[in-house]
Amino acid sequence: MSEFIPGELKRNEALQMIAKAEDMIRRFRDMDYVLKPEARTLFFGSRLRKEKQVLSDELWKSFAVFEDAKCKYPSSEDMSDIAMRYNLSHICLLLIDRALTSGVVEEGQGLVRKLRQSKDRITELESDLAKVTEENLLLQRGQFSQGKDDERKDEGLLGDLGA
Repeated sequence: MSEFIPGELKRNEALQMIAKAEDMIRRFRDMDYVLKPEARTLFFGSRLRKEKQVLSDELWKSFAVFEDAKCKYPSSEDMSDIAMRYNLSHICLLLIDRALTSGVVEEGQGLVRKLRQSKDRITELESDLAKVTEENLLLQRGQFSQGKDDERKDEGLLGDLGA
């Protein structure tokens, strides 16, 4: 496999690109993003192959190869492992970019589900906050009134001592 490493590969920058590819692949796998049916009819050319490729097929293949490379080259310290994953992440991100710019990617049910869950969680947290705030106010009132009772008792004791 030919390597795509412009200049000297910097470990942190390479790991950031790998993480970005992992995040985008996760979003497709979680169905946050889905390919429209038109992606099956979208062909593109490649410098490596003379025949045109179907974008959706190449995208899923690149995801599979990248995931496989994560197992074969797992080290985040060994620069040759990082370089291999960096190269494959670059291919994935290029294909994702082609799909996005071609308009064949749309928000999937994963995002809708996550939005619904988030809204439900916000409602639940707001309810919990209201309960805790009310309990806090009751406790503060109880301590305040108890503090006044303690002051009265102290004054009564001081009066009994003849002060």
